[in-house]
Amino acid sequence: MSDQVLSVKDWGTFQQYKDRNPQWIKFHLAVLDDYEFSRLPDTAKAHLLLIWLLAARCDNRIPYDVPWIAQRIGVREKNLQLERLLKGGWLFVREVEKDRTDVRTDVRTDLRTDNGKGSVAPEEKRREETETDPRARDPNKKPEFAEQF
Repeated sequence: MSDQVLSVKDWGTFQQYKDRNPQWIKFHLAVLDDYEFSRLPDTAKAHLLLIWLLAARCDNRIPYDVPWIAQRIGVREKNLQLERLLKGGWLFVREVEKDRTDVRTDVRTDLRTDNGKGSVAPEEKRREETETDPRARDPNKKPEFAEQF
């Protein structure tokens, strides 16, 4: 049995690290020159950018669940431009084996807020880690990966 997930076209170009949960994605300036991107309505552009971030959290296997996606990127379900992005080739649907979609349950569970049993959502964990990160205390200190100009 299989389930459907959404994936981002050319996802590898957005990733710097392959084996860990990224805190950021690459965003190439070439997007400014992409004619098809420029033709998207502003709302679809914004939704696509947020879906790219969601793809990073889901290992490019976003559960094909419109209400869930809309909730995760903070838009009303009726306003979500998913069909436009699918028709434009920015996203595609793929089948994954049912046993591999445990990620779907894990992603949904991990991205929820505290469930009342003392668990902490990943966003909360990241915030706690950031608060203890010495770089968070020194706003002038740049991350090691920052380019020098």
